Amino acid sequence: MAVLAGCSTQAPKAPKPTPRPLVNLTCGALEIGVHPTVAGISTGRIVPGRGVANIEVGMTRDQVIARVGPPVCEVGSPGSIAEDIWDFAPVSPDPPHTATRLLVFFDRGPDRDPKAKIMNIVAAGGGFQLEDGSPAFGPGTYVHFARLYAGRITSSSSGDVWTYRVSPDAGDTSGVITQFNGREPGPNALDQGTVGVQATGLPAN
Repeated sequence: MAVLAGCSTQAPKAPKPTPRPLVNLTCGALEIGVHPTVAGISTGRIVPGRGVANIEVGMTRDQVIARVGPPVCEVGSPGSIAEDIWDFAPVSPDPPHTATRLLVFFDRGPDRDPKAKIMNIVAAGGGFQLEDGSPAFGPGTYVHFARLYAGRITSSSSGDVWTYRVSPDAGDTSGVITQFNGREPGPNALDQGTVGVQATGLPAN
């Protein structure tokens, strides 16, 4: 059997695949980058006026990674992967309405702007705690929540959704709103609640 110069009848060994830290997926109008080896964050304390699970409003991407590691997913606009939203919640194939959520929203700017800052953090799930370590969301948690933040809560409603805004302590970041969302006041108002920590204005980069 003739063998042509430069050719071989033996198939070359396939190189071992190199693990990719980020897998890009397209979902409708969004680009989603997934870090498949990241376990995610399902617990942590909520500090009014600051943030959730050691992630604080005003932090840059580099600061977040240095403190808690990379997110599970990165979501952005086409052509600007990871521009807007980081998702730190553990992956769940079919999450129920009580599933853990930990979303971080950066301010918009040039693609991959290293100085882009967190403008909003949204969290939900039974693993998150109030700043004293007690559960934030679950049956009966509202009673302790109201006692812990007595004199600092302003409540309002829109239809069946109630919002409980907690003012920060004097030493916390100014211009940051912390809102717990749930049902009407009562022991189970926050049994399936969420929290949002959002900046109303941050210093320029």
